Amino acid sequence: MSEIKKVVLPKEVAEAVEGFRFHLGMDELDLINIEKFGERYKREYRQWYGAIIKYFEDSRLDYIRALVNGYEIAKSPEERLREYFNARSAEYHRELAVGWSVRAQYYKGQVIAIKEMLDILSIKLEGINA
Repeated sequence: MSEIKKVVLPKEVAEAVEGFRFHLGMDELDLINIEKFGERYKREYRQWYGAIIKYFEDSRLDYIRALVNGYEIAKSPEERLREYFNARSAEYHRELAVGWSVRAQYYKGQVIAIKEMLDILSIKLEGINA
């Protein structure tokens, strides 16, 4: 039997689900029935409700799967770039440890290109160029 793949929820939806779970004690069944939330929840927890209901209306089945099977939180572009940068940097250092090679030059070029691109765009990312 294959492993069930977790749904990747947008960060704001995952935070809203966790908010309702931990601050109000709601369980999966409560959250699946979000359309039936009373006006009090819609008004007092407008930001959480709004994030979930928009996703629910667009991706009802994924939302239910996320609650039943578990979910992962989508990474921001910055987080994805930082992971890519760190992987390339680690590959460069691994290649360098066994001796200078074309592959080491390739990875070094990627590391430099990422830093230069961020500088050109005037973007500072912790762990890369900040």
